[in-house]
Amino acid sequence: MFCEPTLTGFRFFHVTITSAYANGVQYTFLGLAMNPQQQKKHYRAIGHQLSPIVTIAGNGLTEQVLTELERALEDHELIKVRITADREDRKQLLAMLLEKTEAEIIQAIGGIALILRKSQAQKPGLSNLVRYS
Repeated sequence: MFCEPTLTGFRFFHVTITSAYANGVQYTFLGLAMNPQQQKKHYRAIGHQLSPIVTIAGNGLTEQVLTELERALEDHELIKVRITADREDRKQLLAMLLEKTEAEIIQAIGGIALILRKSQAQKPGLSNLVRYS
């Protein structure tokens, strides 16, 4: 069995896996694979089109903000968050946000963070991953 990657596009690699069996039958499987760096690049491209959904301001991470973040992550999976604080407070708020929501950071530039948490059941009409892919 061997793997043969072939570059076929801007973001994706197609991987061809071929298996030969003793009876002379050969099967070929063509699957889609994307390495983590390409995946983050793809998510950043999607995030470029998005507007911030949630703003974290002077009161910090309140229960209402966390509730809205949970809803937005469950519905949209990939969201932009605006944090209006100075640099040190922004880093702390972002770390707390990621810890409490169990999301991962895709990109943070200034006061805008792009975060991702894949949901178990995607909602095709709401999910940014489905709509912009």
